[in-house]
Amino acid sequence: MYVGGHLWGRMKGRAARRAERPEIRATRSQEVSGERPPQMSPYIHASRPVETERICPQAPHKYWPPLTGRSVVVSFPLMNDKVEITPPAVIIGIAGGTGSGKTTVALRVQEAAPGRTVQIIHHDSYYHDNSHMSLKDRAKINYDHPNAFDTDLIVEHLKMLKGGQAVDVPVYDYSIHSRLPETRRVEPADIIFVEGILVLESEALRDLMDIRLYVGVDADERFIRRLKRDIRDRGRSVESVIDQYMKVVRPMHQQFVNPSKKYAHLIIPQGGFNQVAIDLIAAKILAITHSRHG
Repeated sequence: MYVGGHLWGRMKGRAARRAERPEIRATRSQEVSGERPPQMSPYIHASRPVETERICPQAPHKYWPPLTGRSVVVSFPLMNDKVEITPPAVIIGIAGGTGSGKTTVALRVQEAAPGRTVQIIHHDSYYHDNSHMSLKDRAKINYDHPNAFDTDLIVEHLKMLKGGQAVDVPVYDYSIHSRLPETRRVEPADIIFVEGILVLESEALRDLMDIRLYVGVDADERFIRRLKRDIRDRGRSVESVIDQYMKVVRPMHQQFVNPSKKYAHLIIPQGGFNQVAIDLIAAKILAITHSRHG
């Protein structure tokens, strides 16, 4: 379109005079320097205060209704800016009879999933705090019964870990049947293992698990492992271990632990020595992680 010389000169002169206005120069200087007037929105700044800052939902790059008569500069975040969102942890429950090798399975899976951060939560750490009771009375408690555990606390901690928050896990001393004053700080991780004989018995715990495992090992082998462990690590005598096993451990295994394997996604014979099972679990973790990353 042709514009006559006289009209073109008037347009140029008007633009030049407008550019010299102090508020226009200030706005341009702030745009170049990256500063914005403190009273303005972080996304909108203008040469004059804007009474209503409304954005058209169909066209966010435009004001709606149009702010006629005002000199406005609109700033938006760069389209290629990336916001990193950490997906929730993969929570894996590992149940099985006493001495079945639940922790060993967790460690073997960790080896099969390199590059992933891992935390192991032991159900035994969440026995109820019975420090107010005498040692004699604490020794009489059935620690293989579901009621012995502070389920509300471990559920709360798992939810926090899944949400990216660190937790302070109780420290339990088996020799005195009581929690200690100190706690163990556990940071969030890509994979959270929850291991214990009764972790699949609790519906509240099962609902938080992405993968549920049950480690199946023959009873005689499990008893021998428990006998050696309790004598070596927990200061127990042979007689006390056998007595507890026959009166408490074995009946509770038959009543609660063994039936809970029906909730498992995978039952693992031979525990941590079952390489096929370890590979399957690692592959499932990878699939869950990829799906959560989109």
